[in-house]
Amino acid sequence: MHKLGLFLLVISWLVSGCMPVSQQFEPSEAQPTPVESLTSGEDKPVSSETPVTGSTRSPLEPLPDEEKLSRGEVFIDGSQLQVLESFPVQIVLVVNGTLPTPCHQLRMVMNPPDEKNRIDLELYSLVDPDMMCVQMLQFFEERINLGSFPSGNYEIYLNGDKVGDFTS
Repeated sequence: MHKLGLFLLVISWLVSGCMPVSQQFEPSEAQPTPVESLTSGEDKPVSSETPVTGSTRSPLEPLPDEEKLSRGEVFIDGSQLQVLESFPVQIVLVVNGTLPTPCHQLRMVMNPPDEKNRIDLELYSLVDPDMMCVQMLQFFEERINLGSFPSGNYEIYLNGDKVGDFTS
């Protein structure tokens, strides 16, 4: 009897391993996530690397057709500035926190360095005011590639708070 149960377990494991990849890993259509590129719909954060500079558009950049959306808050739990050992030096900002609901979309505006090499970043959320949404916080973790900068000492501020400084 024990051998039969073990045999059935092994057979079911082998059969499930033969499923097409698309059936194994794609989320079902019944569970769409409004902030697909940033969150998983679960209670744990999902990381994504988001380039701010460069030729491709970042999912955090504001879009022209977003005027109808309402601006919302972002609750920042932590942020860390990473200076990558490369040439030229690349700067990455890692931010984690929560959005007010899963329907809020994360956005960021990066201002160019001022005369004192201070770089101000503004992180906020957007939401469709007519959309019905579950009222629960949505966790996020975002890796934002800030790019490289000319030689000098720089300070990074996120929503008015100093995150760190670096020398390029």
